[in-house]
Amino acid sequence: MRRSVAWVAVAFFVAWITTSVSAQQMQDDYGYSISTHQAIDVFFLDSTHGWMFVQDHSRNQSFLLKTVDGGKIWSKRQGLRGAIRLRFLSPRTGWALVESVGDGGKGKSTFSLARTSDGGGGWISSGPIVDSAEGVLKDVAFVNEKHGWLVGWGPYGSGLVLETIDGGKSFHKIPDLPKSIKACDGIWAEKEGIWIYGRGAVLHSLDQGKTWQESVDLPKLGTNIDAFDISSAYFWNNGKGWLAGQDPDAIILGTEDFGHWKVALRTKEAGNFQGMWFWDEKHGCSASIYPVLLFCTDDGGLTWKGRDVLPQATGEQARFFMRLIMLKSGRGWALRAGGYLYQTTDGGQSWHDLDIIEKLDSGGHR
Repeated sequence: MRRSVAWVAVAFFVAWITTSVSAQQMQDDYGYSISTHQAIDVFFLDSTHGWMFVQDHSRNQSFLLKTVDGGKIWSKRQGLRGAIRLRFLSPRTGWALVESVGDGGKGKSTFSLARTSDGGGGWISSGPIVDSAEGVLKDVAFVNEKHGWLVGWGPYGSGLVLETIDGGKSFHKIPDLPKSIKACDGIWAEKEGIWIYGRGAVLHSLDQGKTWQESVDLPKLGTNIDAFDISSAYFWNNGKGWLAGQDPDAIILGTEDFGHWKVALRTKEAGNFQGMWFWDEKHGCSASIYPVLLFCTDDGGLTWKGRDVLPQATGEQARFFMRLIMLKSGRGWALRAGGYLYQTTDGGQSWHDLDIIEKLDSGGHR
């Protein structure tokens, strides 16, 4: 593990990997088709400020898209090649998790972190943090401009958590994590607490990451670490929070106090949940897998209704969604694995394909 890394300023035109990887090559690797204009990740800080990474495989270019009006209009600029995850702390300060693959996409992966202090106009790279022999990084979160964490999968299915207290200039591996966390898929960080979720457990820290405890009582839920797998989370700063995944039935858990969890929904109607978003304390949705349905609540999670409104996969497209963003305005975006993007303007009642690069290139914005 590299404990300290020198920061290197990089411009957008600097390549993050030496050889491009085509959409067809990735389809061969993943087993499902990849969009020519592949939306990698989408993140909204609030109801107005949003960002999106898109890889244009036809031109071998990466783009960062930005909106400051809730997604009505997007601007496009050169982006970070290899970016896989995007998080912002404020309209100006954000981080991108970047994976670089050598040898024409067949070599060893290395993971780095890039930081922006001007809303995505310029980035500074940490340089390599870990390589694929040490683990795979999946998510990033910061509680302030200095203190943050990277999470992922370590060797032999273990959880991997790295901490920085200098904004990402250096990292150290957190030792002595509870053995129940088999792989870390995501992290949510607030001043009131940090949650790491994934396979086998949900970890919670109330002291800025000094100590970690298991947050969910699995025996009380009637499940165990082999069946429990959380893929998505959403928290408010007043104690309310949500976890979505499987146990092995599709499950959504809710808390009113950041700690005591109860089952809000457990259903055999679907196999899993992936992606979750709340636009206020009463209204939220999560996308299910097998079949693909949109489960929504309008009463703060007391009841959930599944609707067959999300676009169904065609051809060799993946059957599951990775991200779900829904705003109070009625606009929202669903991101299918493989980079296929869909938009709603009526609160999720209907969805349509959105090739946002093609739309911007043709002069359309809305």
